[in-house]
Amino acid sequence: MLTALLGLLFWWLKRRAAAADDPNNQNKKRYEQIDEDIANSERRAGTDAPYHGQVNATADLDELERLQRAKSSGDQRGSK
Repeated sequence: MLTALLGLLFWWLKRRAAAADDPNNQNKKRYEQIDEDIANSERRAGTDAPYHGQVNATADLDELERLQRAKSSGDQRGSK
């Protein structure tokens, strides 16, 4: 039973490490930080203009995911 629990713990730690290295997650976090930094600098500058960077960052991430899906589906067709 202890061996099973240790195996499960090892698997869980390995999954967390893999999720942290995922490029999509890293990009999302980076874009969120950039959006937050820009919003904070606008607040400090006293501007009330809306910032549309989050929409652009989201569009970039959507495009990245679309390209990765296209690449992975192309790889699957090529390997058959």
